[in-house]
Amino acid sequence: MTTSHINVAAEHFAAAADGRLVVQRCLECTELRWPPLNGCPECLGRETDWVEVTPRGTVWSYVVYHRGFSAALAAEVPYTVLMVHLEDGP
Repeated sequence: MTTSHINVAAEHFAAAADGRLVVQRCLECTELRWPPLNGCPECLGRETDWVEVTPRGTVWSYVVYHRGFSAALAAEVPYTVLMVHLEDGP
């Protein structure tokens, strides 16, 4: 992730550290989205908030990294990344 993506996702990672799952919601059209963005791809609105979603869903795919995808993750190997369709969306 680039620095700008990390800044946009900071609230997500802070909530995750507390054991909560949050995603962005557009304040104009109420569409939920992940990954977080600076603007809504549905209505082009710029105002967002974060809402907690149920951490249940269907795993579509996963991968186990045995080498860090970036230098910042090198100490975390091995780690697993999943693609999940959440029950609450998005």
